[in-house]
Amino acid sequence: MHVVPSIPVGLGYIAEALSREGIEAEVFDMAFMDQGLKGYDTPDLLKKIKDDRPDLIGFSLMTLRHKAHYAVITKVKEKFPEITIVAGGPHLSTMRGQVLEECESIDYGFVLEADLSFPLFCKGERAENIKGLLYRSNGEVVYNGDPDFIKDLDTVPFPRYAKFEMNKYPEQTVYLATSRGCPHQCIYCPVKVSIGRQFRFYGAERLAEEIGYWYGRGFRNFVMWDDNFTYIKKRVMDFCAEIEKRNLHGCNFTIPNGIRADRIDRATLQRMKQIGFSHVSIGVESGSNKVLQTLKKGETAEQIDQAIKDATELGYAVYLYFILGSPGETIADAQKSFDLALKYPVDEARFYKLIPFPNTELFDWVREHNLFIRLPDEYLNDADHFSEEPCFTTPELGYQDRVNLYRKGLRVARQVRLKRRMRQFKNMGLVGTWFARLLESDFFIGLFDRFPKLRVVLAKSYALVAGK
Repeated sequence: MHVVPSIPVGLGYIAEALSREGIEAEVFDMAFMDQGLKGYDTPDLLKKIKDDRPDLIGFSLMTLRHKAHYAVITKVKEKFPEITIVAGGPHLSTMRGQVLEECESIDYGFVLEADLSFPLFCKGERAENIKGLLYRSNGEVVYNGDPDFIKDLDTVPFPRYAKFEMNKYPEQTVYLATSRGCPHQCIYCPVKVSIGRQFRFYGAERLAEEIGYWYGRGFRNFVMWDDNFTYIKKRVMDFCAEIEKRNLHGCNFTIPNGIRADRIDRATLQRMKQIGFSHVSIGVESGSNKVLQTLKKGETAEQIDQAIKDATELGYAVYLYFILGSPGETIADAQKSFDLALKYPVDEARFYKLIPFPNTELFDWVREHNLFIRLPDEYLNDADHFSEEPCFTTPELGYQDRVNLYRKGLRVARQVRLKRRMRQFKNMGLVGTWFARLLESDFFIGLFDRFPKLRVVLAKSYALVAGK
């Protein structure tokens, strides 16, 4: 599955923090795939460094393809050994000192929030005085301990992306982080080390102010990029009131990352719809209460079912995210997930392969029972939730059982998408049926992956034909 690059919100906050301290910084996003054209590669980066001659280079690391990122960092260090290299991001916060051990070209690492620690480092503070910093001393990797979380997020300036090439992203959309941290204890999520369990949120007025800034610059599409926008219903209601109060009409709000079903209800969804919310994604994980309990999800299949029903009846585009292969899950349990995916007129259902990440309860369980099929050093670099190849087995689901489930998940996902297309073109009769099947063919799916902007063009064309 191809992923369209989106503007990196975390780097936006770091860039804004540096700017506020008078520290000059440039941003070079190597995730660009300029509508199917060639983006930036390592030679482009090396040229940029040669031209600008920075004092310091920072890399934000994801676990996916982290070894390729290490190789880029190593090339940079070989070419410019005098330049300090630092790293941060989800991979470093999750793996911590192991990252500096695996990639010796990284001089310093920043764990968790670096809004305060990174500018402090850039201004010359001694390494041993900065919390959240990883560094080397006498050949050993040293960690100063977790930084204190910023409790009042409303004091944190929102990103203006002054140094970002915003025109190069496929869609002119602003991504908003409305909260930080997550208090839940799902066994598969490395939240406690990657972002922390301490839940903090931006106030409704602060969020509306950020949206108003971009609204004034002509933006109308906004993505709530965190998982917990709806966690506090009063804040959601206050936010809707602020949007109306400021006359920010014509906005389109989406929530793509998978909110909790027990944190939304029909009244809240209805109010959100009134001010421009059009799309919600729900982190279902499973249609089986037994599996949900094993995952320590903290909600029931009945709550999830009700949330999906409410959202679809209110006219939302609804995406559902499932996990396949959980401990204790049987083929019958997985079938409950497939049935739920097909029960309501949702727009998308995605079935993710469960990946045991280090520093999670799931990882410890798989290791304790010696159930790994692939070693973590291998599968973490791929971190592919959609491949057939399992990372581990369980007593209930052997290797081939898991492969078969992943394949069925792909078939059900395609069936959901085809049903969505059928609904879109139902007024066109047999021609609409033919067109729906064509758009969900392997050819067109591959075309959309290569040219993300084509989706937008087709959507606009459909709106014109349908008179919307």
